Amino acid sequence: PGVKREDVELTLEKNVLRIAAERKAPEGERNYWHNERGFGRVERSVTLPETVDGDSIEAQLVDGVLSIK
Repeated sequence: PGVKREDVELTLEKNVLRIAAERKAPEGERNYWHNERGFGRVERSVTLPETVDGDSIEAQLVDGVLSIK
């Protein structure tokens, strides 16, 4: 959550769905005592069954939450 649409990348190649996203650190100098919110790039790959039709995959990003059907 909290990732902007332009910072999310979805690709499907040979039945492997790759999801990559980058959460950028806030601009400007900030002093934190404690920060639990991570920043940086994350990537996940999911192998889909052969029966999945890649043309019917839908993705939606609402309020920073990505849903893929």
